[in-house]
Amino acid sequence: MGSASAPNQQAAILLRNRWIVATTLGLAFSGCLAVPWVLSFPRNLIATAGSWLFVSALGGIVVGAAQWLILRRALSNAWAWWLVSGGGWFLSALLALPFGNDTDMGLRSNGFPTFIVIGCIGGFLLGILQWIVFWRRSRRGWIWLLASIIGATVGAFVGYFLGIFVFLVTGMIAQMGEAARLIHFSLVGATMGVVAGGIYGLATALALRAVVPTAPTPKAEDQPGSGVAT
Repeated sequence: MGSASAPNQQAAILLRNRWIVATTLGLAFSGCLAVPWVLSFPRNLIATAGSWLFVSALGGIVVGAAQWLILRRALSNAWAWWLVSGGGWFLSALLALPFGNDTDMGLRSNGFPTFIVIGCIGGFLLGILQWIVFWRRSRRGWIWLLASIIGATVGAFVGYFLGIFVFLVTGMIAQMGEAARLIHFSLVGATMGVVAGGIYGLATALALRAVVPTAPTPKAEDQPGSGVAT
């Protein structure tokens, strides 16, 4: 019995590790695009809010697609994951608008409340919407919701401060021209994404076992001793 459960245990660990990597890379890529996009727009309310909502929805789709690659063998309806992720990010950004400002959504000035709000609200909305995808597999959605809220809030908190640290330390890059300025913003966004994605990915990976109790079954050719004798 122990030998039979070993492959499933290894598959579950592999699933969680891949989940963390996919979430981290997805958020890093999203942050790398989002920060320079928002900060490069003309400084007015409509342009800033519009760009903020657009890159938030795009970031949710990117992260959701990365996570879908991990879930597609574990859930039959995993195709909906990137849709609910994009919608959750968009709604989170929309609700966070009053906490930003009309020039940079607080990315340079009062970003702390903006990022904490979007982390807390985003974790809640994503937890609810994503649970809809796998509710038939598990009735313990509260575990996923709790992990999503904690991971997103803590990730936003730590990611913001480390992003500001990188912003200050590498500020000289922004003085080298427009292209260097965009690279500087991308570096800050990537840092925020890596940190927030790693924390959020770890928190939700720990909850994966509860909501997706059966790990994807390895293909026959991946099983030990499954080779065909010739």
